[in-house]
Amino acid sequence: MHFMQSPPASGVQSACLCNQGYHFSGSYVTCMACGAGTYKGTVSNGPDDCQACTSHSLSPEASVAPSDCACNAGFTPDEQGCAACEPGLFKEQPGGAGCESCAEGKFNPHLKATKCLDCYDNSASPEGSDAQTDCVCDPGRVLLDEDCRGCAEGKFDNGETEQCLDCAGGTYTNKPGLTVCAACGPDSASHDSPHVACQCNAGFALEAAGCVVCAADTYKDVHGNQRCTPCQTNSQSNSQTNSQSNSQSPAGATEQEHCQCNQGYRQEGDSVCAACGMGEYSDALDSAECSACEPGTFNDEEAQTECAPCWADSQSNAELTGCDCLQGFAPPVPGSDPPWCQECGANSFKSIVGNEQCDACPPDSVSEPVSSALAQCLCNPGFFFEDGACQACERGFHKGWTGNDACTPCSATSTTEFPQSTGPEACVCRPAYEPTDAVCVACRADTYKAEFSNEACSPCRANSSSLAENLADEQYDCLCDPGFDDHPRVVAPAPCECEPCVPGRHKDTLSNGECAACGTAALTSARGGGDVPAVQGALVDARPERTDALRLRGGLCAGARRRVSL
Repeated sequence: MHFMQSPPASGVQSACLCNQGYHFSGSYVTCMACGAGTYKGTVSNGPDDCQACTSHSLSPEASVAPSDCACNAGFTPDEQGCAACEPGLFKEQPGGAGCESCAEGKFNPHLKATKCLDCYDNSASPEGSDAQTDCVCDPGRVLLDEDCRGCAEGKFDNGETEQCLDCAGGTYTNKPGLTVCAACGPDSASHDSPHVACQCNAGFALEAAGCVVCAADTYKDVHGNQRCTPCQTNSQSNSQTNSQSNSQSPAGATEQEHCQCNQGYRQEGDSVCAACGMGEYSDALDSAECSACEPGTFNDEEAQTECAPCWADSQSNAELTGCDCLQGFAPPVPGSDPPWCQECGANSFKSIVGNEQCDACPPDSVSEPVSSALAQCLCNPGFFFEDGACQACERGFHKGWTGNDACTPCSATSTTEFPQSTGPEACVCRPAYEPTDAVCVACRADTYKAEFSNEACSPCRANSSSLAENLADEQYDCLCDPGFDDHPRVVAPAPCECEPCVPGRHKDTLSNGECAACGTAALTSARGGGDVPAVQGALVDARPERTDALRLRGGLCAGARRRVSL
């Protein structure tokens, strides 16, 4: 049988007992080893022969004594058994050894630790540290986001505050992890933040020997290692002029203002003095802006220190580069010295400010000298102003003064014989009208009037009549009476008279028509008479022979046109 023993000469099977470290399995074939963490120091077959190790200890299988129970990792033997390693201590392996202190650069904040934790990179801690706060960053480094980082350029670690501090002005660091800032050289400082380098002060430029003062005629208005800037052209400083750059500044100039632009110029950027343009000027050194010429002055050249006064009777143009003559004045005569604006002469005008010539007044108008508007051109008597021109008064109107007023109408029954009348005396009765008590009335019956005048109407020609309502305005409006026609008996230009109808002809109307031939059964009994029976079988034509010249058919008689009235 395995793992059993019995006394010598044992006569029964039950005398077979399990060895130390083994317990009875219920079969005498073999004994089972006590499990890990237990032990059995007796030779027996009891059901509870294997004893458990004390807390926080462990033994191998088949252990035979309490001493075979070793304290677990993180525990150390004590009078009570196994005690946990304190913070700052650790035990890596099980056994009877005691706890060890954490080495430098490590720490353990826990009980029962089997190992210590590492401090941050670039940090250290004393032996036996029991907290992460015992880990202190190396000089030049501070703890940031669980990491000991080197202080950045422009900062340093003084070893006391556990934080990076800014380098003071005039000092710098140019690499990380430093514990002290270096001092800048002469005429320089660590102007820019962070203070990682030194820059030359304003008025100094970096050369091989270090920061060197800016030479005269240059300036530097910012800190840095750039070169000094030449003063701008067309400028001066200290009231002196440099023959090359037309500017000057003292050595070590720290402002562009030390380079002053000349009069007639203005600043334009840091390196140019721009000339004042036409229409403006500068009368001070280093002007930021040129000034516009004052009203009544002008400037037609660049880079001027003052503006010239305008000519007499003129004003500055919109661009202030010249002068415009006022209304009523023409531009100066070329070559005049000094120039002055010329007055617009009589019968002319100028309505705009400018250097155009004066315009002539419209025909049939006049104006005074220095007229400044078309409205000052006044129409002559007999004319009125309309559509930009002087128009002649129409027939029936008159105007007897100089001006642009409308013409005055004559009375309803009077008119003027001609247009362009200059007074009320030109208003006369119309043809077919005659004056009566200062009023023109229609010619009476059996009278006529052919001319424009205030004369009375004339009697009609013999053997004729007119009606008042017909307004007879010539003698042929006096119509031949019945039995008379207007064929002349004499050669023109003698007046055409109303002649009696010749025998054999007749007319029974008041008109200027010809007498008509009598019918075949009748003839007139006498000149101008009515019809009488004709001799049977005989035709009588008592009209004397007439030539075409005497008949004047369709022509004029005695200088007047021939009319036929119904």
